Order: sequence, then C-alpha cells, then structure tokens
Amino acid sequence: MNKALLVISFGTSHKETRETTIGAIEKDLQDAFRDRQFFHAYTSRHILKKLYSNEGIEIDDPEEALQRIAAEGIKNVLIQSTLMTGGAEYEKIRFQALKYRDRFETLLFGEPVLSGEEDIHLLAAALEKIFENTDQEDLIAFMGHGGEALVSNPYVLLDECFRKDGCPNFCVGTAEAGPGFEPVLERVKGRSPRKVILTPLMIAAGEHALKDLTGSGSSWEYRLKREGYETRTILKGLGEYPEFRNILVQHAKRAVEL
Repeated sequence: MNKALLVISFGTSHKETRETTIGAIEKDLQDAFRDRQFFHAYTSRHILKKLYSNEGIEIDDPEEALQRIAAEGIKNVLIQSTLMTGGAEYEKIRFQALKYRDRFETLLFGEPVLSGEEDIHLLAAALEKIFENTDQEDLIAFMGHGGEALVSNPYVLLDECFRKDGCPNFCVGTAEAGPGFEPVLERVKGRSPRKVILTPLMIAAGEHALKDLTGSGSSWEYRLKREGYETRTILKGLGEYPEFRNILVQHAKRAVEL
C-alpha cells in the first residue's frame, strides 16, 4: 500500500467525546479510502501532553506523522484536517506538511469544513436535517469557536444562510472574536422563543462547550437564564452526526479528484 490518509485534528482531552467525534470522523474517512494506510495527528501540544500524562496515549503531531509516513516508504499522501475554518491554524498545517514535499510524489490537502460559499450551504443543509424536528417555537443557538478575524466571517455567512433557507429559529454565535454572543441574544429577544436550545458548532464538545456554553458566570446558558429565558443544552460535537462527517469525506474526495 503506497498511499496514506493523514487526518489532522486540533484534538480533545475528553475521552468520551474524542471517541464519538474525532474517532467517528477518522473511521468514516478510513472507510471512504480503504486503499490508503491510515495515520492521524493532533496539532495541540497541550492536549498531546495531557493525553500522555492522564491516559498514557501517544499521538503524533503533524510533522511526526509525516516523518512516520515517509519512513514507511509511502509516496502518496492525502491530508484531511477536521478544522472548521481556514486561517492561521490551517496554514500552519500546510506549512509543516510542505516542508516534507520532496519526500513524497503527491501531497494532497482536503480543505476545512467552511472553505467557501458552497460549504456554507452544505453545512446549513446538514444542520437543518439534523435538527429538522425542532419545535418552531424554540430557537437553536449554535456556538462556534471563533478565533482570528476572517475577511468573510463564515459564522456570519452561515447565520445568513439559515435565514435565507427559511430557518429563522436557527442562529450562530462564537465563543471567541466575532460575531460573539450578542447577535444570539438579539435574536432571542426578537423572537421570544419558548426555549433556547444551546449546542456547540464544533467538532467535539470540549472545553468551550463545557465552560463558555454551559458553565457559570459568563456562559451563554447563564446569561440567557439571567435574562429570564428557559434553556436546554445538547452537548454533542458535530463529529457525532453522520450528516456532518460526510462533509469532510466529500472534501477529501474532492482533493483527490482535483
């Protein structure tokens, strides 16, 4: 087998969600590319150290994984990240990988989940399918990670897509940077829903979901309850939903077909 599939994730130290999200994504990608030897890596040094310290688990970082692939004599590599958006984290993965370009015959990159307008619509359609049985009197608030400012903010575009698709009871905010929580609160006040359903728009329901979405103090749940709204939390990462995982499989296939 002279071809490899390398799946790169930020990672999570939460065992339960790791197996049902990142692990499930990796399995679907392995099933889609049975002609490729499977490898995986995490980018977060903090999580890698925590996994080894707490569970004795050793996972490669991206460069270690590429060195391992090269050492096995594999010449054709497909890299699929599980990142939600592009930006510095994705460019770092590409930069690290391209340092090993001369050790491979082909080095292909599958794009992050939200890499263009078509992807915005694909994710919106997947989420609308996943939550199609939600009562119209309730409002679903998705919390994305956020992070660095992007020229065209995919979270804002996703929110706009929901409204254009006739899903005004779906809204999107972020834990960090824009658009933040304020647009969610504004939408809640404008619709006065019977209940606000909170759920992460992240691969895994990790620290942000546990702290920023449902924790005490300044979490979304706390702030909404302080405003008098009833809430319910669905602590499931996107990786738990097959409709979402299929988007990453399609991205990987698109990279091979280009």
